[in-house]
This record gives sequence, C-alpha cells and structure tokens, in this order.
Amino acid sequence: CFNPVSFYYIYGEADARGQEVVETVVGEVSNTPWGEMHCYVLNPTVEGVEVGSGKKIFNERLEDVHPREWRQTPLEYRFSKDFHVSPFMDMSHLYHWRFSLPEKKLWVKTAMIKQGGAEDGKLYFDALLTLEKVPLTAWGLLYQLIRLPCQCMLIQILIHIEALQLFFKVPFVPHPQGSETATSRAIGLMMAPVFWVVQLWPSSKKQI
Repeated sequence: CFNPVSFYYIYGEADARGQEVVETVVGEVSNTPWGEMHCYVLNPTVEGVEVGSGKKIFNERLEDVHPREWRQTPLEYRFSKDFHVSPFMDMSHLYHWRFSLPEKKLWVKTAMIKQGGAEDGKLYFDALLTLEKVPLTAWGLLYQLIRLPCQCMLIQILIHIEALQLFFKVPFVPHPQGSETATSRAIGLMMAPVFWVVQLWPSSKKQI
C-alpha cells in the first residue's frame, strides 16, 4: 500500500496541570522508487533539529483553514534533508514541518526550502495534511478497507503520470548514496536504461 509518510507522537511526563505533553514527533518517510524507509526523530536534543523557529516561510493557506487552533498549538521543527525521496529533487533542501496537537482534528504543514546556490531560501514544495478523528465502528472499518486500497491505487497512477510530466521538465536525480536494499537494487537495475536516456536528455531542464 502506498504510504509516503507516517507521523508518530511520543508523549513524555504530564505537566503540572496533568495534561499530556508531546515530547517527540517521529516522521517515518518512504521513497517509492527505491522501496526504502527513514525516520526523522524530531526532538530538541537531537543534533541538527531546530525547534520552534519563528522564521515565516509558509503561505497563509494553513492559517486560513484553522487560524485560531493553529496559532495556539503548533509544534514546529526545522532540519536538513538527509534521505533521498523524490527522483526530481536533490538533497540540498531544508525541511520545515509544523504539527497541531493530536486532538479531534489534526493537521501537518510541511515545506522544503532550497539550501545553497542562487536559490538559497526559496520555497520549493509545500503540502498540508488534515485529519479528523472518527469513531471506530464495524461499518467504518469495512468502508476504510474498501476505500483505502482503491485510493492508494489511484494515487499511484496519478503520481506516475505526474512523474512522467516532470521527466520532460526537470533533471532526473538518481539515488545519491546508492541503493540500500535488495529490492531497491533490483529497481535500480531495471531503471538503468531509463537513467542512461535521462543523461542524454537536454541539460537545459530546470533544476529542482
């Protein structure tokens, strides 16, 4: 099943008022073309993770959706990208993730900012995930068991269509560290002819 990222909230000890406190957020990221997975552990004690930066880099879309709740309960992290995900984006990016607290509604705002070069600081990609807690019932579970596989299949089709369009617009970025698993090595071997053709494609494509 297609699952590009999962988020896990880790709780620490309750505060003085007895309320649960989110101590760490873990982002489990997968890269579809290579079948690999990587975890970003977001905590103030982790080297390279900046917590609660006030730098404004997001557009106003999130504040328009949930203005009051978002301003009151953000968890915010900035850290460098160190796991190759998209074959159309290189590693020179900074992640900026913001989370609401996991209550009845939950939202996650992510952004990728270019690091270095003439486009240093430029926002290259952003996305908003919104979720709402619902009761777990037999009918609800059956509905999700039917809906999710169909949804994943549709998303896979749309992603590959988008990838084909990007292929003709921007440079292809192969795995910088090399394949790490038997599955990813097999995929890399099958894609070798494609990589070779890409190298022959005009170099005037815009870099992402």
